[in-house]
Amino acid sequence: MTTWTCGKNALGNNRFYTTWDASNGAQTLMERSLNDVMEFDRVIHVDAAGNVSDDNELYAPEVLVELDADGYMVGSDSRDGVDVLAMPVAPWVPMAGYTGQDRSTSKSWIMHSSEFIGGGLERDILAQPGYYVAVTVDGLAPDEYGDGDTLVGWAVLYQEARLRTMRQEVLR
Repeated sequence: MTTWTCGKNALGNNRFYTTWDASNGAQTLMERSLNDVMEFDRVIHVDAAGNVSDDNELYAPEVLVELDADGYMVGSDSRDGVDVLAMPVAPWVPMAGYTGQDRSTSKSWIMHSSEFIGGGLERDILAQPGYYVAVTVDGLAPDEYGDGDTLVGWAVLYQEARLRTMRQEVLR
């Protein structure tokens, strides 16, 4: 398990630091942004101090939305701008309101490929302990119109640390 300690660089930006043991035994200090640490489908845990560590016991869910024959998401317009999942991802919860896409709402959680984990999204991730994962969002076209999934965008999902602790206690 890798633990990334949160710190600030000379410009005051959040940076994450860890040591890495090189093959020659020397330790090297690695510096990354949260965007770099949160690779797609890599579940991370954020502690109360804002430190980040890998979590190898939780898995990223598959995130799907339905598309109509024209390739538009089904449901978002009829549901006051809420992006609609084709299947549940519980106990994961999509983080909404961070996309800057044209015509998006504060309820939209699907990010454009040009967006990244930084600014307000990064601030809020580090302020709320729990589990996070960046995932791709695929669109399911109707069978008669599509020949497979279409990449729609990506999203960050959140899960309370308390939920995992409760499940572990039940399994004991």
